[in-house]
Amino acid sequence: MDEETPPKKRARTSEGGDNPDSTQTLSLQRDKTFWYDDGTIVVVAGNIEFRIYRGLLARYSPVFFDMLSFPQPPTVALSTNQTSDCPVVRLTDPPEDLRHVLQSDPSFYTLSAWIRIGHKYQIDKLVDDGLEYLRRFYPPTLYAGKRSRRGVSQIVVTKDRPATISRKHAIGVVNLARLTERDDLLPLALLECCKLGADITQGFAREDGTREYLSPEDLGRCFAAKSRLVALNIEACLRIFASARVDYPSCGNEGDTCFHPEICEYNLKEHRRAFIDYHLRSLSVDCLLAEDREELYPFKYLCQNCAYYVDNLIQQEQWKLWCALPRLFNVLVEGWGV
Repeated sequence: MDEETPPKKRARTSEGGDNPDSTQTLSLQRDKTFWYDDGTIVVVAGNIEFRIYRGLLARYSPVFFDMLSFPQPPTVALSTNQTSDCPVVRLTDPPEDLRHVLQSDPSFYTLSAWIRIGHKYQIDKLVDDGLEYLRRFYPPTLYAGKRSRRGVSQIVVTKDRPATISRKHAIGVVNLARLTERDDLLPLALLECCKLGADITQGFAREDGTREYLSPEDLGRCFAAKSRLVALNIEACLRIFASARVDYPSCGNEGDTCFHPEICEYNLKEHRRAFIDYHLRSLSVDCLLAEDREELYPFKYLCQNCAYYVDNLIQQEQWKLWCALPRLFNVLVEGWGV
């Protein structure tokens, strides 16, 4: 390649204004991380240039494979005022999205970029990897065989998420589920949106400063479901309290009796009072889906037989609420609750 700087053309001063190609060329910058001198293709997104490896793009993306099968311009001006010795492809995607695709740090913005870019350019592995990671926090199943110290199953719904995936990003998860038609993400993502309060109408800020919102239809689903979710959680907890008595016939394994009836009865009453007082004030939409069921009942204050019995009552009510989520949000999720 000739290393001499090609002469610049004078910008046209006709009524058409500045030459857009000249403006774009002058504003181009190399990405500080993804510019490899031995790269075989330059991808331009926005005003950022990425020099990467053509073979990887063509291997994983049929869109890029087809795109690169066409003859490329022999020389294209770059940010250095030199011409490229390899193909140059201009994309309409934000440079932030492409940067996320090229790295592996799974913040929400990274996951969103994987899924959106992967969907657009048919890079199935990117889409699948991004969705699979999101399912860790928006799972399609309630139980996954996890065992608690009491020997019973624990739910897989977790509130312990990375700081880079916050509650407001549930709005983005709903939109990604819609984009990819992966409806199994919708129930929990919509449930999380119901916990945003008034902020649900404000969306969240993308990295480029624009804001992402729920569609009017999904916003309406959240408004319609929230009060019903609060009522179902309270009703379920009251049913648990009503059934959790020490004189039930199937209390335990040793003679079907409570080991310490006076103590258990007292603790059940006290917790019932405190629980109802707290949750009637908080009006939670998902208190029943507590990751640790001891958030609902302090099992350490109950005898072993009572603890097992109460835990079983909670599991039954959790399962009922879980199975009702698609119906409450008016979405169809094949295989949900099976």
